[in-house]
Amino acid sequence: MKVTATILAASLISLATPLADALTPKPDTTPEFFAGEWIGLGPSNTFCRLSLDKSGRGALRVRSSTSRVSEIKIEKWVNQSQYLQVLTSTTPIEIRNQSNGTFVLTTSGAVCQMARASDFDGFLKN
Repeated sequence: MKVTATILAASLISLATPLADALTPKPDTTPEFFAGEWIGLGPSNTFCRLSLDKSGRGALRVRSSTSRVSEIKIEKWVNQSQYLQVLTSTTPIEIRNQSNGTFVLTTSGAVCQMARASDFDGFLKN
């Protein structure tokens, strides 16, 4: 009886492991995951707008508290398993990805908490 229970338990575990792997979604690695418009706010009324296209290019516009606007061209970005990485840009950009699909962007003294622009649609209309 003890041997049968051990064999049964081992069989259930060996069946459950592939099933659990099959049910766990794999991270999205497509450019579409990050492509689009992102906006963010930072300290002292800093505003950031990030535009990313599906070809891996984009642009970041930063408006400081003094209303000075700067633009940074992004020549290459990639989606590394749902983590945004800027590989080449005219000014260095650091991305600190967060588990909730947002990220913190830092460049030239500006720091912005970024979220999809579409996430703000309902908020802005009310």
